[in-house]
Amino acid sequence: MKTDKGSAFIGRKRPVRGQRGIFLVPTVQLSISTVVLLFIGRGFLKLLAAMARRPIATMIVAVLVAGWIAWGPVTLLTVLGITALTTVAVVMTWRYADPVSYGKWFRAPVRSRWRRRWVYGRNWQPAMVLTGLARTVNDIEYAPYVRRVHSSNRRDLVQISMLAGQLPADYWQSPTNSPPPSARCG
Repeated sequence: MKTDKGSAFIGRKRPVRGQRGIFLVPTVQLSISTVVLLFIGRGFLKLLAAMARRPIATMIVAVLVAGWIAWGPVTLLTVLGITALTTVAVVMTWRYADPVSYGKWFRAPVRSRWRRRWVYGRNWQPAMVLTGLARTVNDIEYAPYVRRVHSSNRRDLVQISMLAGQLPADYWQSPTNSPPPSARCG
């Protein structure tokens, strides 16, 4: 295959899955400008799909851009700063005015999300491999995943999804877990 300075080849050099024998996908010669336009178009379509999947984030960005255009950067940053300080003041007032509802509706969900992402999200896969709870089939590693985390002041309740064929006894036999009190007594 020869390439000119102003062209690029698009195509596969591997056999297509599901076909017998070695059949190569035909190669098409395109100019660099066409390839760049295709990549830009594909990126734009991915951006539109991301915006459709996350409408609230899209709305926040749109409001920030509109504020930047309408008011300018200094006024927009001032408004954002005042809004952030007001939000912090309201949350702190709620914390001291009604600690029970604050703990139930704000502190516990925020702590649970943070613990799920920071504590369990970063180290989960290596922990499952080291405890022997992950399985490898055809060079693909399968590990149980975290479904839900509920954190309190003293403990985390972690709900996980077991792999097909695993039993709760597999978790109890791993080196880092011990059976629950009801299983230890009987």
